[in-house]
Amino acid sequence: EKQKKEVNTVKALNEKLAAAKVASDSGDYETAIADLNSANEIDATRDLIWFKLGDAYRLSANKQTDPTEKKKRLDSAVESYQKAVQLKQAATNDKDPNATKTLAAYYNNLAEAYAKDGKIDDAAKTYQQAAQADPAGAAQYYYNMGAVLTNAGKGDEAIAAFDKCIAADPNKADAYYQKGVNLIGKATLQ
Repeated sequence: EKQKKEVNTVKALNEKLAAAKVASDSGDYETAIADLNSANEIDATRDLIWFKLGDAYRLSANKQTDPTEKKKRLDSAVESYQKAVQLKQAATNDKDPNATKTLAAYYNNLAEAYAKDGKIDDAAKTYQQAAQADPAGAAQYYYNMGAVLTNAGKGDEAIAAFDKCIAADPNKADAYYQKGVNLIGKATLQ
């Protein structure tokens, strides 16, 4: 009986996820948010649902012209990503070989939401957490951190992030370029 209930729950959640994906792919984030909230009413213990809800809120924020509504959606994205991270960390499923990569992806998108909301220090800290969760993908997370710091005018911190990116992947040419851009910003003529 318990197994049958789980099968029905998973089926219902997969239907909601599929509908939300179709809506998101077509830019209808309102429908995606509604579908994902509905999925959370079925079972609020699934990290993937919270992650996708965070994505829908984050992407919908880009379409907002009212700054208050944009901030509200980014805050909702942050809350959803934090819930996804919390659930993923609490899961003790050693059977999932990609658990750390998934957690790193959650951190990455959480950091992006922080960055879009102007919370640069929170974004940098969260990119660091992503790099720690998935050392194999650390170069990309450090690169993202460097880009956010560059855009925020924090050149010295950006250079340090690009150095970490280069240390993690010496073949990432974009990191050398972006580090150079930040170094040129520090140059003075005499």
